[in-house]
Amino acid sequence: MPYTSIVPREAVEHYGREFINHAVGTGPFKLAEYNPNSKIIFKKNPTFRKELYPSEGEPEDQQQGLLVDAGKSLPLADQLNIEVYVEMQPMWLNFLSGKLDVSSIPKDNFSSAITSDRKLRPELVSQGIQLVKAPMLDITHASFNMADPLLGKNKYLRQALSLAYDENSFIDLFYNGAAVPAQGPIPPGLDGYNSQLKNPYRQFNIARAKELLAKAGYPEGKGLPPLEYASVASSLGRQQTEYLQKMFGAIGVKLNVNTYSWPQFLETVKNKRAQIWEYAWAGDYPDAENFLQLFYSKNASPGQNDSNYSNPEFDQLYVKSLDLPAGAERTALYQKMASMVIEDAPWIFGAHRMRFTLFQKWLKNYKPHEFAHGNFKYYRVDPNLKQ
Repeated sequence: MPYTSIVPREAVEHYGREFINHAVGTGPFKLAEYNPNSKIIFKKNPTFRKELYPSEGEPEDQQQGLLVDAGKSLPLADQLNIEVYVEMQPMWLNFLSGKLDVSSIPKDNFSSAITSDRKLRPELVSQGIQLVKAPMLDITHASFNMADPLLGKNKYLRQALSLAYDENSFIDLFYNGAAVPAQGPIPPGLDGYNSQLKNPYRQFNIARAKELLAKAGYPEGKGLPPLEYASVASSLGRQQTEYLQKMFGAIGVKLNVNTYSWPQFLETVKNKRAQIWEYAWAGDYPDAENFLQLFYSKNASPGQNDSNYSNPEFDQLYVKSLDLPAGAERTALYQKMASMVIEDAPWIFGAHRMRFTLFQKWLKNYKPHEFAHGNFKYYRVDPNLKQ
């Protein structure tokens, strides 16, 4: 994993907190330019160890031309440019004009790129653009700050807000239907996932939400101060927060929105100053532990448990699960921990998404993978095709 990459002690000691701007490592590329708000440039590392492009792969790799460069020294590209976009439309237009090699599909352009049966539209196919789609090992969610004196101490309030959140319509509007509603913290495909699970607080039900809001002490929202929502400043973020305000407003809950740049947003969340926010977690490795650790109390902010959830019984089961091999006993623990989190509702569970990625015909060896931490070294641009 990238977090355990080897770096020189003397460089870290020399640069201190500025090491991120002067990264020195042992990878296939050297950091040439680092401007996280616009562009990051990597150049080929002339002292990279001897590593060759693989000569074997999955059965379809040969057919798809992914083994043409077998045996060649890595990396194949001389330079790698990462373009950073605050808004999706400039990125999309630059991809269509050929200025970008790879792009995701913005929400507002999905139907113009993908057909109703989830295939690439013929006009894009004719340009040589190619589509890769795959389920993501992830979960989106709205987080409640459990350290907040209002939300953290009122389970019924959190449950009421969860019931007022219509995830199916959210998926249609913002993910173009390319996702499935999440019932708990464990994504499909992992040990501990229960396809029959129905989270009682994730079945969109305004009447039940109002009942729980009254049980929380705020009938029809009366007496409840406006809740504060932290959002990243973007057109998509604005659309999503407006929809969330509408959903919560249906049960009488007012939502104030505070917008931040991405670094400011992270700082606000990690310092426990946010009350509610939307987030997503993509798995670092294919085990439910990677998702359940988001609720372990010792991982509270500034760690990955940024909802600051704390349940001693959950912690006890979590620690016990770490010593167990895969099997029925560990699966049962995973599912019990998931049921605890569902009942305590530190999150409004959102969706497990599908990834739709487009790439140009001149980009070779592009094969996305959920844990592809070092794939850039394989990429190559065919200059004749690009010309």
